[in-house]
Amino acid sequence: MVRIALLLLAVIWIGYSCFGWFSHNYIWKSGKTTCEAVIVSPISYHQRTISCDLLLTDCESSLSANVGSRIKAHFLIDNDSSTSTLQIGDGLIINSRIKGLESRAKSQTIRNFDYNKYLKIHGYAGSTFIMPQNFHKEVISLQNLSVIERTKLKMLLARDKLLVVLRSHIGNSEYPIVAAMALGDKTMIDKDIRETFSDTGVSHLLALSGLHISIIFSFIMLIFTPISYSGSNYSLRRIFTTIATIIPIWIYVLLVGMPVSAVRSAVMITIYGLVGAIGRNRISINTIALAAIIILAFNPLSLFDVGFQLSFLALSGIHIFFPILD
Repeated sequence: MVRIALLLLAVIWIGYSCFGWFSHNYIWKSGKTTCEAVIVSPISYHQRTISCDLLLTDCESSLSANVGSRIKAHFLIDNDSSTSTLQIGDGLIINSRIKGLESRAKSQTIRNFDYNKYLKIHGYAGSTFIMPQNFHKEVISLQNLSVIERTKLKMLLARDKLLVVLRSHIGNSEYPIVAAMALGDKTMIDKDIRETFSDTGVSHLLALSGLHISIIFSFIMLIFTPISYSGSNYSLRRIFTTIATIIPIWIYVLLVGMPVSAVRSAVMITIYGLVGAIGRNRISINTIALAAIIILAFNPLSLFDVGFQLSFLALSGIHIFFPILD
């Protein structure tokens, strides 16, 4: 099993490196492009700009193949414009130049950091800078989007409502930390808070990852434990309990916007639970390799993400070296 997993990983690596498998060739016009888009991420405020993710719902006929693409958008802040009222779910008509990410030679490099490569690894198709006069709000149709994208958008809107409720019950000083740790909204965390968490070595608590997902998984499993061990048909009850636990995990991941770290953790937890439900060893090189294969099958560029690399190196290291040191 391990050999098969390693062989599949090698095929994915070679196929992507040599032939560009699973890649999509986005084509953008050299000049301004008129598109319809919807905001699908929280708004991040900076000194003179705001940034967010846009999902294209309609474009000029020559770019219709790019519908459903996610782009990173930066807006210039103008007190007289509607930038101050932008929020998740708003429909926009934009007329701006969209830059592709296909050419590493032309990518933006800041202090040896390849920004275009970073965007591409995280699922973006391009980036754009939008002036206040080049966009306006509009009610747009979402019919061109997939069911998954529409579901993700509805869940993000539900998260916004939960954040409003959360803010009404928590003080202003505690709200940014609670919102980040519970619902993955880090837009309100300022530089001082980030530096404090970084200096104390617990900055990972602000990012939804394996710690948060495993706590939720363990809590739900604790609730269902009496059901799984009572009565007959223990195997069926165990499978039912596992499935009933995994479903809320993925609902939560959708609710927080499916960040890469949370999706990666949810995949691992899902495999962990299902493998245990059928009576196999939950923590093994096989299950770790299977999780990696599933993630790479959907997004081969995750292979170059440092979070992906460190997660699986840490899991593999624990599995290999813990029995020796125990």
